[in-house]
Amino acid sequence: MGHGTCPFVPQKIEDEWAAALKEIPPKEVKINLEVIYSGNNVRPEKFLVKYTIDGESFSEVLLN
Repeated sequence: MGHGTCPFVPQKIEDEWAAALKEIPPKEVKINLEVIYSGNNVRPEKFLVKYTIDGESFSEVLLN
């Protein structure tokens, strides 16, 4: 997993977001993060990361 701003998001995804925002003019980046728990566990089972960069959609399921 990543060690950047969001510790559970792989660095390659964070780098993709950063690159899009550094372009001139900056691209529009929208991020939606869903934390998924199993049963009564307090530790998340996985994270569903959905994001768009200038309207192009991407999604990743990250197991914890």
